[in-house]
Amino acid sequence: MSEIESQFGERIRSCREHLGLSQKQLAEAVGTSPPNINFYERGSRSAPMSMILKLAKELGVTTDYLLLGGDQQIYADRYISAAFQAFSELKPRDRNIIIQMINVLKESR
Repeated sequence: MSEIESQFGERIRSCREHLGLSQKQLAEAVGTSPPNINFYERGSRSAPMSMILKLAKELGVTTDYLLLGGDQQIYADRYISAAFQAFSELKPRDRNIIIQMINVLKESR
């Protein structure tokens, strides 16, 4: 495992946990298996570019952030960043309500 893969995996895990997602939930969202997410997070397997793009989109970060790290402001859009910050400060019950509301809105399209 290279240092780059290890840091890449740490950033995936950190973003996933920040969003309150399990490895299984992230895997389903990006079309892979939970073991693959585990491999990426541990740095024991390299993710193909197509997966890096999906992970970045699902985690709300840039591919540059996942690959290179850097700026504390990891979310690509400042409004999304502010929303995630507010979301992270809510109680778990309130987070679940918001997630349910988002799912209802997505399904009504």
